[in-house]
Amino acid sequence: MSLAEQSRFTQLKITGRLPTPKGVALEVINLTQRENAPNHEIVRLINTDAALSLRVIKAANVLLGYISRPVATVDDAVTVLGARALRQLVLGLALILDYRHGPCKQFDYGRFWVHSLLTAIAARHLARRLRILTPDEIFTVGLLGDIGRLALATVYAEDYGALLVQSAGSSWVELQQRESEQFGFDERELSEAILADIHFPGIFQTLVREYRQPETSQAIHGSREWQLLYLLHTASLLADVCMASRAERGKLVSRLRFQAVRLGVEADALAEVGDACLRDWPDWSALLGMEPLEILPFDELLLEGDGVAEVSAAAQHDDSMPATHPLRVLLVEDDRVMSALLESLLSRAGHTVSCARNGVEALAMIAQHRPQLIIADWVMPEMDGISLCRTLRETAGWQDVYFIVMGAQDDTDKQVEAFAAGVDDYLVKPLNTRILFARLCAAMRVVKLQEALQQRAARNL
Repeated sequence: MSLAEQSRFTQLKITGRLPTPKGVALEVINLTQRENAPNHEIVRLINTDAALSLRVIKAANVLLGYISRPVATVDDAVTVLGARALRQLVLGLALILDYRHGPCKQFDYGRFWVHSLLTAIAARHLARRLRILTPDEIFTVGLLGDIGRLALATVYAEDYGALLVQSAGSSWVELQQRESEQFGFDERELSEAILADIHFPGIFQTLVREYRQPETSQAIHGSREWQLLYLLHTASLLADVCMASRAERGKLVSRLRFQAVRLGVEADALAEVGDACLRDWPDWSALLGMEPLEILPFDELLLEGDGVAEVSAAAQHDDSMPATHPLRVLLVEDDRVMSALLESLLSRAGHTVSCARNGVEALAMIAQHRPQLIIADWVMPEMDGISLCRTLRETAGWQDVYFIVMGAQDDTDKQVEAFAAGVDDYLVKPLNTRILFARLCAAMRVVKLQEALQQRAARNL
């Protein structure tokens, strides 16, 4: 039974101290929970609060990135965002404004909201890049992902403050354990219960409960739920990096780069996401009265950690399939984290793996390593994966090598171009490990048949 269904959560609600919007914002939330609530009623209600209506208009413009004509009225905001996204936005704005201070002296309310807002902004940009969920909805989930922590600080101000003092220097996991021991539930369960109580979709409730430790989730690797969990986790890590001291940043950057690669967001793309967040911050901080942040450009920040150190520790959570016919594999990938992750997965399965950073390096290594399988990224400097494949198909002795190319685009034209160049298989990033190993089974079967034919031909000479 979830916390939302238990009597102790009902008792918490009765206290009236759980973080909830007030005034017109609360009326908007209640109205939009009704089925078929007319948009003109939502507009009329928001317009009765001049400050709220102004913030809704400004927030809608920031969310839309001014990509079309500016949102000038609340009516425009409802039209372009939709009632559900608007309801969630009003809720987030109201909570930030109403709970920027509170009774728990040991809880840093300002830092909490800065981190939450950065997570929301990062989640939105990641969702837009990966085309997962509506960016405006994942923004609100990012904003409210840790609302259970705010609730503990608000409802149990003295007890939670003492717990924070006792837990100084402890890990997040240890803090959760102490919360459960003291209150009978932890912040994750409370976040889930609060979102359930205000009728957020079930998948959002699951996200706020599990995103801090996505590797413990039962979500199927590569599924929509899995992608959303890792998206929100990566967004939170990006916020951690933005707010970390220089001494803390290196390890956090490594974790961020590794988790981003699992989503298919490599270093260049991650730098673009980070810089987009920094560009958005002045608008959001001005709208919500937050302090400006002084952060290095992300292409510089990402140099402080390469993510490779995270691979061996995390690879144990990925499924690997023992090779039935171990191969000599040449892995051609310019992103160090992606290369290290794939090398770890393939080696654990029993394959012998050599690595190159681009097609030029790969060509120089082929004669020595004699790969039976080449796995290459499409986009690389000097020589990309498709050019490498074309070159090999025109080179005597290497025309039959099994070739898999990895691409970030899952569209028909790209796949047609890849197969026309001579590839044997096409894998879409982010890589699903189950699909990867299933495709490797086909590669092993083909290589085994090739070897059998070569042996038969040799005997007939």
